[in-house]
Amino acid sequence: MKMSLLERSEVEIDRNEVDLQQLISQVITTFSNRPEYRTRRLHSEIDNQATHVLADFNHIGEVLTHLVDNALRFSDPIDEVVIRCDLCTTQHIRISVIDLGSGVAESVREQIFESLQQADTSHTRDHGGLGLGLSLAAGIVALHDSTLELSTLEGQGSTFSFELPKVDKPS
Repeated sequence: MKMSLLERSEVEIDRNEVDLQQLISQVITTFSNRPEYRTRRLHSEIDNQATHVLADFNHIGEVLTHLVDNALRFSDPIDEVVIRCDLCTTQHIRISVIDLGSGVAESVREQIFESLQQADTSHTRDHGGLGLGLSLAAGIVALHDSTLELSTLEGQGSTFSFELPKVDKPS
């Protein structure tokens, strides 16, 4: 449903000041309450100068949920997953989800953001999923005038990241 709305450009973005600490805390709590992820190491690293962005709270929360879910499903239970926020320019904050999982094969890196695509269909049987999460995440990030980027080394993990406009901390 949401994918078809994105494709028709019918998803509305309500940009407001978003407290990244609050949003990321909510995402982490969601995963820590899921039985299959309770013992996983998921945490955040938020730079003091990278705490507030201009974005749609719910939609960016959805993006982070998709990215964290993939990171947890495709990494070893003993590996940690990190949500990191860094100041990348004076006006933008880079938000990244970093895992030490299997990485993404070079042969599928271009298609991985397309609907119903997966890096390795043999993983689907083990890890579930339909191949919609990254496509949805990329579409929502695009509506925020940004790009979902992938940095990966096969067998060494992945970093999915995007940038959002910085909002100065409230006084």
